Amino acid sequence: MASQANPQAKNILILLSYSADFPSYPAITRAFNESLTDHNLDFVYLNSKNNWSDDYQAITRNFLEQRQALSKDKIDLIITSDDNALSFVRDNYDTLYQDIPIVFMGVNDVNKLNWARKQPNFTGFYEAPSFTENLLFAQNLFPDADTIHIINDASTSTRANTKQLIRAAKSLNLSNHLNFISLVDSNWNQFAQQLKTVPKSEPIILLSAFIDKEGQRKTFDQGLNLIKDNSDSAIITFWSHGLGKGILGGHIINAYKHAQAASDYAKAILKGSSISLLPIIYTSPNSNEFDYGVITKHQLNADLLPLDTSFLNPAKNIMQNLWFIIMLVSIILLFLLLAITYLTLQIRRRTRAESALLREKALLAGIINTIPDHIVYKNTKFQYQVSNSAFESFVNLSKSKLIGNADKDLFQNKIISLFHPMDSKVVQTGKEVRCTEFIDLDQGESAILDIIKTPFYDNKGVLTGIISIARDISQSYKQQEENRLLATFFKQSSEGMVIVSKRGRILTVNPALVSMTGFSPEQLIGSSFRKVLSNASYQAYRSMSVDLKNVGKWQGEMEYITLSQQSQPGWVIATSVLDENGQISHFVASFSDISKLKRSQHKLQHLAHHDALTGLPNRTFLTQKLSGMISNARKQDKQLAVAFLDLDRFKNINDTLGHLFGDKLLRVIAQRMYNQLKENEVVARIGGDEFILILDPSDGLEALSARLEALNQKIQEMVYIDGKEIMTCASIGVSLYPEDGTSSELLFQHADTALYSAKEAGRAMHKLYASSLSIQAKERLDIESHLAKALEYKEMSLVYQPIYDFKQQKFVKVEALLRWNTPKLGQVPPDKFIPIAEETGGILTIGNWVLETACRTMAQWQQASCQIQRIAVNVSRIQIARQNIFETVKEILILTQCKPQWIEIEVTESAIMNLSKEGLKQLTQLKEFGVSISIDDFGTGQSSLSSLKTLPVSTLKIDKSFVQDMPENENDVEIARLILQMSKVLNVRSVAEGVETTEQAQVLKSMGCDLCQGYLFSKPLSEEALASFINHPTWLQDKAIQAISDGIDYSI
Repeated sequence: MASQANPQAKNILILLSYSADFPSYPAITRAFNESLTDHNLDFVYLNSKNNWSDDYQAITRNFLEQRQALSKDKIDLIITSDDNALSFVRDNYDTLYQDIPIVFMGVNDVNKLNWARKQPNFTGFYEAPSFTENLLFAQNLFPDADTIHIINDASTSTRANTKQLIRAAKSLNLSNHLNFISLVDSNWNQFAQQLKTVPKSEPIILLSAFIDKEGQRKTFDQGLNLIKDNSDSAIITFWSHGLGKGILGGHIINAYKHAQAASDYAKAILKGSSISLLPIIYTSPNSNEFDYGVITKHQLNADLLPLDTSFLNPAKNIMQNLWFIIMLVSIILLFLLLAITYLTLQIRRRTRAESALLREKALLAGIINTIPDHIVYKNTKFQYQVSNSAFESFVNLSKSKLIGNADKDLFQNKIISLFHPMDSKVVQTGKEVRCTEFIDLDQGESAILDIIKTPFYDNKGVLTGIISIARDISQSYKQQEENRLLATFFKQSSEGMVIVSKRGRILTVNPALVSMTGFSPEQLIGSSFRKVLSNASYQAYRSMSVDLKNVGKWQGEMEYITLSQQSQPGWVIATSVLDENGQISHFVASFSDISKLKRSQHKLQHLAHHDALTGLPNRTFLTQKLSGMISNARKQDKQLAVAFLDLDRFKNINDTLGHLFGDKLLRVIAQRMYNQLKENEVVARIGGDEFILILDPSDGLEALSARLEALNQKIQEMVYIDGKEIMTCASIGVSLYPEDGTSSELLFQHADTALYSAKEAGRAMHKLYASSLSIQAKERLDIESHLAKALEYKEMSLVYQPIYDFKQQKFVKVEALLRWNTPKLGQVPPDKFIPIAEETGGILTIGNWVLETACRTMAQWQQASCQIQRIAVNVSRIQIARQNIFETVKEILILTQCKPQWIEIEVTESAIMNLSKEGLKQLTQLKEFGVSISIDDFGTGQSSLSSLKTLPVSTLKIDKSFVQDMPENENDVEIARLILQMSKVLNVRSVAEGVETTEQAQVLKSMGCDLCQGYLFSKPLSEEALASFINHPTWLQDKAIQAISDGIDYSI
């Protein structure tokens, strides 16, 4: 690390995403310390692998902000390592690191790179593991191996890398040759047992082995040692850490080289290079590196590796090394013999001349040391040969340090840039050079020298060096220069300046003050200083006069007068000037025009209280305004109405037509609402498509309701934007002061509660707050807040209900059903939390977890030879609309090693009939891939035979509402018969759900139903209970199955 005393040193903050013991960080920190030795390095480890919650990020941000505030040194550049550090800088750039150049490395999220490319102060390097290259190494180096074993764990980055590896394997047709030894499903002991089954002849690719399914962590070295202790297979890796510890190698990311590249960018920026000339490097600079000892151990063919491969522990040719050593020693001995002979002759000659040379040298030194000017002599290589005492004292260097060295060995670059061109010119032209130079010395002092440099020739006329004589003229020159600079500064200053006598008369003014006031110099000089000040500045003038006499300085705001008698705000800094006796001789004052600053302050104040998009007041203004209105209403015993308005389905408009279109629509709606206000009423935009109105309900609630209805009608009028017609509506919740609350917070809260009631009631309407609504709102809020962490806290689980096949007379399928049990809310029914998950978007994460869990369970059952042939999984319309469901299911099947024919996707009738063409296309792709598609709750939607014929459906499920009243309700029996006939026409299978009696099962079987499920056979069971049920049905269940076959009514 560079010393703080080094004026050239810059301060570099290095943010590393993980803890200091992260495997690649020793190499990274070593590279930075070796490459950036001239600068001050500050390493900060964010430890984000252990905790990267919002709270932890806030704590980290506060810590760094306080740490930076306490530091006396500013940050000149920031280097980030890995994705989380870059995300942290991105999120806090405007508040903590504005205008500081950022160099990032180790980033493998392309979205972050694309964002950084648009930022003026960001550049760096992409890092991407080489999945394809390492799969090819495994294939080529182990041609006889049928399986490539992949080790991974459940960390977020590893899950992403696993998916990329699967895609790479698919592109190489290796998908069927992968075997995952995964810590996702295993603890460390189970993991070790799996490793022991891997044949030595089959390679292992190590993605990650840090944490097992129970959350037990190991360091990289601990995980590697466990792998090596339980398997003799060769290990291929993607990272440089581990090489030399028994890992074979691979096409790896060399952390040391990445850090060196980042250091080169940092040095270039700190030397003045524009960051725009240093592009983001999208190509990860990975390289082929292998341990030759491991290659030998596994008897691998190194010739199959690329020519640019680097080897650790390469093979050595002993005989070649021995021959080289013998030859080198022989050459050295020969040169030593020649050198000894030559030196012997030279010593004899030098001894004779030495005495005479010493006498001449002493005489010359005595002469030049008596001269006060600086005298030196340099040879043609610009090395000092002679110097006098005056010069040695001037540069604060002894003669021993000067002689034999050139300027570049002794002085800073500035001195070198002055002396060297003059010396070169004398040598090149053979003529005298004279000039005046400004010298900055190492000790912080400076001098001005009158320098003469003359060529020196020997007695043969050959130029042998340069004689330099310099005289210090600093004092006289500085005095002249100071006077000139002061005059120039006074005249050219952009601030108005005036010199005033101690009696307050203007002695002189500069051009800037003339320009600011419009008065000519003749009009100002000789007049009172008060002439340029407005009457409003009288008190400030008196305060300035007192401080100048007592303290000697003053600064503050004053208004100055222009020639047109207009007042302008100015910032005045005044100072007393003392004579040689310490008495005040006159005053100097500078004027800065701050009118633009004043206008900017007014504009900022407006922006702080108004919405930039619509121009309406914002939440800050509204809260302050409502507090004042509540205070007035309390004094006058009046009511207030707070209306919380939210545009219905505005998100769909944004998603379909774009945010720019949505912004234009918001401006139109905002203007329409503003036009409906009475005097002293307020409408504010508080974010997104949410608005709050403060209305006067003094005409009664019926009149208020009519106004809100008229407002909604106005909002629903057609809007024409960019050639498109669009219509929207609003839901409105209303709370009243003082009935529903006496504070702004309560009124906002209760209006929000009423708004949710309006939305649930069908939208496009308004609702007044009632206390019962708070209970419903709290219940919904509790579910929504707990739902966000349900998967993380492992509160969700799957249960499985068996499905009976009438023809095969056995259970052939199960339906996976989601259950949520939270310590605070207890067992939450799916019909309560699923709609909320769909509305918030959380259904994507939950639904994909259900798919992955069900597929993994089915794969385990198949390995255990369970009789269950297929598992049905419910999929929400949101999952199909907002992601590529085909690619998602494919990746999950590959990850869980589950076959397509084992899975059935259930979509409700209403959802499948409202799917887009793209959604139907993806379902068709799934069916062609081998996945069965089922329509759930059939009969409750509005599908027709003609529409059903075009759908990729394999199964129709009769809704339980048509089954529960069989056979007493003849209408339900007839509806079920029609559905079953339709399934036959469409050539699809039929399933009846909700079967609870043998009589219901007999009726369905007699009408040709293929399968049924319900409490007649079993309630939904856990994974373990279902396996036991399938293998060992209870006595009652055996009786029920027999009764269906015999036609006996035996209900469970």
